[in-house]
Amino acid sequence: MPGFGLCALLGGGVMIERGKKGTLEQMVEQGTERLQSGLSIVLFPQGTRRVPTPTVPPLDFKRGFAILAAKTKARVVPVTFNYPLDYMSSSRDTSKSGVRVQFHSPVTIEDNDVAIKEAMLAIQKTVTDPILESFKRETQSESKKSK
Repeated sequence: MPGFGLCALLGGGVMIERGKKGTLEQMVEQGTERLQSGLSIVLFPQGTRRVPTPTVPPLDFKRGFAILAAKTKARVVPVTFNYPLDYMSSSRDTSKSGVRVQFHSPVTIEDNDVAIKEAMLAIQKTVTDPILESFKRETQSESKKSK
């Protein structure tokens, strides 16, 4: 979502350099500091804010968010950002609704490898299923219009 990164930075976000050694430890350390100071934090568990499409599916989640939540006993509130298919198009149909944001039930993750992996996969499914369902509906709607 345009501008979200800047908002996160100004709000005390944890910024890491992707692909650099030690970023997981940096994220857990800084995330723990923020949580202990009473802040809530937002993480993009795919490691980016890429907009998925029917031909570019959502990326798999990385484990950092689940490790941070488990180690700090913080609750995870999964959020789905659901974009219309033409969201990034210059010819976007502005009569359609924009981004839909869906907040899911909070999840607590136990601090062990099996629980972290299971929670990560379950949260990924919770977040991405509405996006994939939306793609099916919009693609079917578009194909009906073209007939």
